[in-house]
Amino acid sequence: MKITINSKEKLACEYVLGVLSPGQIRQIGRLKNDDEFVKFVNFWALQLSNLQDNPPLKRQDKKQVWQNISQQIFAKTPVQNPPIFALWFKYWHYQLSGVAVLMALLLFWQLPITTPNIKPLEWQISTDLAGKTVNISATTHQHKNANSACVLWVKHENMFHFIDKLPEVGEKQIALNAKLLALIQQGSMVHSTENISSFANSKIPKQPTKIDFIGSW
Repeated sequence: MKITINSKEKLACEYVLGVLSPGQIRQIGRLKNDDEFVKFVNFWALQLSNLQDNPPLKRQDKKQVWQNISQQIFAKTPVQNPPIFALWFKYWHYQLSGVAVLMALLLFWQLPITTPNIKPLEWQISTDLAGKTVNISATTHQHKNANSACVLWVKHENMFHFIDKLPEVGEKQIALNAKLLALIQQGSMVHSTENISSFANSKIPKQPTKIDFIGSW
């Protein structure tokens, strides 16, 4: 097909709009050194960039577009109407931009979301569901602050449930009641660092102050 000046401008417009398929883009690759085609590409790129500074199409503008279309279809004699290309171009520019934003959000929501741990696990923890216990052994943990305590929690549906203090050294076995046993099977393991004053007068903290680890059981 012979490429005329009009067809070059049409291709340039579609190229800038991004509506060409990869195959079509490869087919017009030979025009990259065509001064006329490059000029049209630059022209339409400038038009698109100018649109970014314009407000979205107003309600009355949309109404005028449809009135013009109706007059063109149903009028018995040709009707002289204001040019609608500029209005349509502006309208679809913002419509396509909205679709692009929606697709980006959908892609983001599909990405896996992970919670980074502040420091590695310093205990070996195993659960004995049949025996209703949690068995803990301090491995690499080195307790340096006498005013703090390391605490084990279970997190379920954004709620934290206190289990017990983690051992500073050696091993520890914790008996689980029915509630904690059920939560462990559905929730996440959480370790935190708490001020020792939180346990004054046999009190226990209601939720973690400084979370050091979140993971599965």
